[in-house]
Amino acid sequence: MWPQEQQLSIGNGCELIGTTAHEFAHALGVWHMQMRDDRDNFIKVDLTSVPEDKRHNYVKLATEEVINYNPYEYGSMMHYDAKS
Repeated sequence: MWPQEQQLSIGNGCELIGTTAHEFAHALGVWHMQMRDDRDNFIKVDLTSVPEDKRHNYVKLATEEVINYNPYEYGSMMHYDAKS
């Protein structure tokens, strides 16, 4: 996911185990579920109320950028809330 070395730490905003697991999964190269190349088969993404600096979390990845080992998982720790 990131070509350079990353430092991992737990600080403000990571009080919940789910948040910590989510962020550490990113460090292991896991993308957000809603970024999958096949996401349009499962969800509708509406960016009208998403701030510009957060829209990168909803970019649909190209097929060659993602490997979908598992079925689409709405309840995944890597999936944003429906109202996010």
